Amino acid sequence: NDRNISPPDHPPDPPSVDVENEEILARLLEIFGIHDIIMESQSKVTIDRNDWMVIRNWLKQEKSNGIMKLVYSSTLNGCSLATFQEKCRSIGPNIIIAKDAEGNIFGGYTSCSWWQTHADKAFLFALRGNYVVSPLKFDLKAGRQSHINTSSGPSFGSTGQYVNTDLRFNLNNSTFLFCIGANYEVPLMTNPFFTNGTYRNYSQLEVYEVLPSRGRADEKLFVFPQTALKITKFTPPINEAIQSRWQAMYNVDASQSNLEISFANEEEMIASFAAGENKDTVLLSLSGTDIAVKRSTLQFCEESTLARQFDDKIWKNQTGGKHTPIFKWTAKEVISWIDRNDDIDDEVVQRFRENVLKGAELLALGKEGLADLGIKRKGTIYLIINEIKKLEAKHESPVTFIEHSPYCFGKIVDYLRLKSAFCNGLISVDPPRPIVRQSEKQRFRRIVDYYFPGDSSKFIIG
Repeated sequence: NDRNISPPDHPPDPPSVDVENEEILARLLEIFGIHDIIMESQSKVTIDRNDWMVIRNWLKQEKSNGIMKLVYSSTLNGCSLATFQEKCRSIGPNIIIAKDAEGNIFGGYTSCSWWQTHADKAFLFALRGNYVVSPLKFDLKAGRQSHINTSSGPSFGSTGQYVNTDLRFNLNNSTFLFCIGANYEVPLMTNPFFTNGTYRNYSQLEVYEVLPSRGRADEKLFVFPQTALKITKFTPPINEAIQSRWQAMYNVDASQSNLEISFANEEEMIASFAAGENKDTVLLSLSGTDIAVKRSTLQFCEESTLARQFDDKIWKNQTGGKHTPIFKWTAKEVISWIDRNDDIDDEVVQRFRENVLKGAELLALGKEGLADLGIKRKGTIYLIINEIKKLEAKHESPVTFIEHSPYCFGKIVDYLRLKSAFCNGLISVDPPRPIVRQSEKQRFRRIVDYYFPGDSSKFIIG
């Protein structure tokens, strides 16, 4: 909402949470299909959503597509080799994106850590800039060294006295060097900017960890248009006209593909969240905090006490004998219900009493029906209709009271939701186990032991 009402040049800050909830936020952004939008606002290299789509397509070609998590930013963390090593030491597949003083945006991908030297998959790229007509990808040559972590920063290609470096970053002085050709393929008619081995200054550098994919809708649908080759065979005016037309077609194709992905992700999300009926939704009252969750989510760990509490037999006993279905209510039960509502006048209660309405008739009431009963005030009519809707929702999903910490039990529910989403292919990575603040760890362990006794507790706490 904030993004929709904010000027394009002053977008709102991306959502942030405590460290313990960062993984949950990342998965929710993925589920709702807005991960790229948030990454666009997080990036200080000013790459847009189409740039992210180009990168995703290249990663898909390497069978490495997934969600990207920002782990290092020279703007946010400072341009320091020590900081880079601290932030990036434990990550696996990652992508580096940099921007120089002339506005060129470029980088590289490797499928393993910077503390290894031979990745199965790697490539260099250039997205936009003075020397880039359309996005360029430089593939790793067969049998060549993909990358190395040098004493001054990350380097793509081997470093025999630096003569075999294809792309080298020096984080000590914020410089980079392009000399592609020794280890990475150079497409025809590539600008000398990428091959001449001249040191230049970069203004921003970011590293994103690429978390593995599980084959979401964007991978199934998206085929990005081929990258444009620079036209040079004709006179300059004709070359420019052809190039301009080609670029326009390229941009239209990219936008169309982006829309297809958005629609596919939305359809997948709606199908997932719409699955199941209201009767499978459980309303939990956690010491006064209400949450709604699917019964199937609570049953995800089948051997747990929590799952057994909501299995068919016990669940039917819990919901079947507590109240009579509304459509079977007698007139007395209808009067008793409406009389308990303090916001409804006694005169209105008397109208219900005079008309001897039963449960099925109560559910059939609308604006005209209430007016026929003699209830004229519009505010009262809408109030009664709203109360009937709440009554229906309450009876379809009766409340289950749980007298435990909302924080601790909520952590369990959040984890079960993410595990369910992962198994249904809605998120790319198996979620980590719950992260609990220090002051709540003992209480959390007691609740886990209660609902997940014995070996089943390993499902939550490992």
